[in-house]
Amino acid sequence: ADLTPGQTWIDYPSFRPTPYRPPPTSVTPVKIPRTPPLIRASGRRRALIIGINYKNTRAELRGCVNDAHNVKEMLLREGYP
Repeated sequence: ADLTPGQTWIDYPSFRPTPYRPPPTSVTPVKIPRTPPLIRASGRRRALIIGINYKNTRAELRGCVNDAHNVKEMLLREGYP
């Protein structure tokens, strides 16, 4: 093969890829400290949460509506009115 200026050829025997390491089989959970909500429930704030999946298109996504439901639950749990 022709090389462009600046390229070098690496012979196969000298090429040593990084050995495969399997992923860990267990994960140690991380404790996240709970802090009180910084939002005071005044009833004047609103949130618009939208999950768009683009159904029946080449750009179809999966789980966007579920993500929107989860964000709603998280906001309610954290004291968002």
